[in-house]
Amino acid sequence: MLANGEKRQFGVGEVERLQGEHKSNLWIPADEIVLAGIRNGPLSGRLALTLKGRRRVKLMWLRADRASEPLKKALASWGIPL
Repeated sequence: MLANGEKRQFGVGEVERLQGEHKSNLWIPADEIVLAGIRNGPLSGRLALTLKGRRRVKLMWLRADRASEPLKKALASWGIPL
């Protein structure tokens, strides 16, 4: 996990390679996200995104992964309303 405020840089072709590793891998540029919502349930969390063009994407994780707070911080730093 990256330290607070640290940004991950991707090398040339790395995004395409990661996308190709599994059919469920997504790359969503921050500037494509219009709206985001995070919900935490007893066993899992969910990130619901509305993208430009009104496309919707839902991503889920196990609550034990503790992904909600880092996601909230990242989305806020990109100016995306929750």
